[in-house]
Amino acid sequence: MASGPCDDGNPCTLAGGCESGICGGGGIRFWNKDLFGQAINDVVVGSDDQVVVVGRASLKKDPGVHLVVHGYSASGQLLFTEQHGSYSKEKCPMDNGKPHCQEGTGIAALSDGYVVVGSTYTEGNGNKDALLMRLDANGKKVWSKVFGNKWSDEARDVAVFDGDTMAVCGRVISEEKVGGVTNSVSKAFVARVDGKGNLLGSLTDTPNIALGGDSAFMGVKAIKSGHLLLVGTNEMGDNTQQLLLMRVDAQNKLVYRKLLGGKKSIDVGYDVQPMDNGTALILGVQTWSDEKAPGELKATIVLRTVDPKGQVLAERRYGRDGVALAEKMVRLSSGGFVLGGLLGGGLKSKGVDTADAYLVRLDEKAEFLWDRVYPGKARSVYHSVTETSDGDLVAVGEINADKNLVGDGAVVRLGGWGNLSCKESGKCAGKSSMSCKDGKECSQDQCDPKTGACMYTPFLGVCQDDQVCVVVSTCQQGSCQPKQANTCDDQNTCTIDSCDVAKGCKNVLLADKTPCDNGDACVSQTVCSKGACSGGVAKICDDKNACTVDSCKEGKCIYGLNAKD
Repeated sequence: MASGPCDDGNPCTLAGGCESGICGGGGIRFWNKDLFGQAINDVVVGSDDQVVVVGRASLKKDPGVHLVVHGYSASGQLLFTEQHGSYSKEKCPMDNGKPHCQEGTGIAALSDGYVVVGSTYTEGNGNKDALLMRLDANGKKVWSKVFGNKWSDEARDVAVFDGDTMAVCGRVISEEKVGGVTNSVSKAFVARVDGKGNLLGSLTDTPNIALGGDSAFMGVKAIKSGHLLLVGTNEMGDNTQQLLLMRVDAQNKLVYRKLLGGKKSIDVGYDVQPMDNGTALILGVQTWSDEKAPGELKATIVLRTVDPKGQVLAERRYGRDGVALAEKMVRLSSGGFVLGGLLGGGLKSKGVDTADAYLVRLDEKAEFLWDRVYPGKARSVYHSVTETSDGDLVAVGEINADKNLVGDGAVVRLGGWGNLSCKESGKCAGKSSMSCKDGKECSQDQCDPKTGACMYTPFLGVCQDDQVCVVVSTCQQGSCQPKQANTCDDQNTCTIDSCDVAKGCKNVLLADKTPCDNGDACVSQTVCSKGACSGGVAKICDDKNACTVDSCKEGKCIYGLNAKD
């Protein structure tokens, strides 16, 4: 009598094993875990399609919120739950009525377990420290390591390469003096650690502190020869942020540092995916003020293709009207990508009031195939998404968050078409989500669950019409139409900016000695010189008091006490 793995032919169950001539034991295919009062930030699929997630929860006898790890079988059976970190009434700050002690933000698989990253208030020497922790196959701690100074530091992502070598990235905060005034400055950092927790090397970014240029890394991936690709954000000191893209070699020496976007907007890089031809896809989000609704922001997902030198080759946008965010991107074995995030209305001071979890499916050229919206009662988001060995998806995040952004954790196994149940999948279960591609950007390429046939419905979201003088376009009546013009603003007050439909952006230099604004309110009478705003007269700040340090910031004189007797 045959034994071993088998397929019972039921698309709603997982492959099982033969027993007494009967195929069974695979378990259900679609499942959903609602974790009360928790937040789940990242997910990885290990051997035997074991799903392991990381986030934060309060499960111990002490009142603290700690880093939590859950492990599930392919069919959703809970295998283990481990909560890590210690509690300190003095060190754990209160947040929404609970002391927050640790949190996990990223996870990756190792040969014999997992590695997680996040932050801790109780295991380091500072206020908040970046945390790196190695776990065994059952989620128990093997060792942990902290990074940071006495300020608020955190780790955001981790990549594993060359066996069990790890690269962890995030930010560290230090004190810097600018114009005699000491301020805290956030600097992006990356560190390499071996399988036993020994530090192999690190690099800290050097943003332009004079412009208030805080920086942070949000995502990291390893590429050939031990090089690392890192993405994040860099503040520019004028209420804008640019996407930060860096490549470092095996010795953590800088190969290139690029700043993208950020012209009258906030651009943040969240994830990066190396491609086979040496290029890479950079997942980011661009946020800008809605001119029609003061105090409200709009956001769209931006995916950039860059060459091995970091030069942008292509740029595409995804989402619908309002706010579209995506924090993670997974490359699928069947080809193409899936992005996980949220879709909502306007972004306000305390975050998105109402939003739904959101998935976007792209083909191998990053062209739109379909998106799915998962409505909740309040704010819901998929922080991360990954793929199982049989082409299904696992998404994790938070659902039904209240006005303080406190909700429940979510771990969801979906079909390859983004369906939540066998009923939703119907005859599409087991059918590749690339099989209905029609090559049209303004159509939803879906599968009819009743018949299994392809169906195409109009898409009313963001599209890319490749017109050089258009920044944002939307699908209207089945075609991509311009919505927001490209102003070609190069942020240089010594140029006249315009857009030519044939040649693209034109930035013509103003004549020398033309008055200009260099953005420094402490300097006046600046003029253009060979395309740069320079010269000028510095504002004099002198209170005639030898016991003060006199300086100028944002056009105002500051008189700080002199520490010297």
